[in-house]
Amino acid sequence: MKKISQKELSDILESGAESINTEFKTGFCWNNERDQYHKERTIKAILALSNTNKGGYVVVGVDEGKDELKFSGIKVSEWVSPKQLEKIRSDIEGFSYTTINFEMILGEINISEKEKRDLIIFGVREFTKTPVICKKNSQQGVLKKYDIYSRTIREGKVASDRVTHDELEEIIEMATDKDSERFMARLEGLLGQSAVAKKLIQTKKSDKKDELDKYFADEIKDMGV
Repeated sequence: MKKISQKELSDILESGAESINTEFKTGFCWNNERDQYHKERTIKAILALSNTNKGGYVVVGVDEGKDELKFSGIKVSEWVSPKQLEKIRSDIEGFSYTTINFEMILGEINISEKEKRDLIIFGVREFTKTPVICKKNSQQGVLKKYDIYSRTIREGKVASDRVTHDELEEIIEMATDKDSERFMARLEGLLGQSAVAKKLIQTKKSDKKDELDKYFADEIKDMGV
């Protein structure tokens, strides 16, 4: 497992509060039935960050206090064995129809000159092709089948929650943009540096749809189609 540097960890925690791209979770044991609720909340946060612009981090072992962060930490032995890492990944991906792009990172924070706390950080990337949709209901009811989650701000509070209609439209737009970018990349690869490719790419980037349609109509006419 990758270990994060003190500088990188400080950058994640520097605001002292959760944000659209950062969520904190109290320390818990992944396999302990008594911690099932915390486990489900963590999975929900990971799914939500997958549908959030630029993704983000879920930091386990941190409690958001009224005035400052408190570090409950985690027991490394309960998280980092190869078998356990495989199980955690399997548990998380079992709640999604598509692949979730994330990595687990180990962090360490000094809370005093003589005392340290270990943290687990889930580095989550924004979805690459299609939005992440919840695949099944969870035991504690935190996750619901077919729900789509995202990091949202409602009434001044940041949370991982089921998306509203407007938020869903934003996610669909993100997916459409990604699909368009993949199409343009494939087309550029197929056509190389031809005049057609250069014109198409230039026109697409300028979002001049009428010009694009006219250009292709002229091209087809010249081909005698």
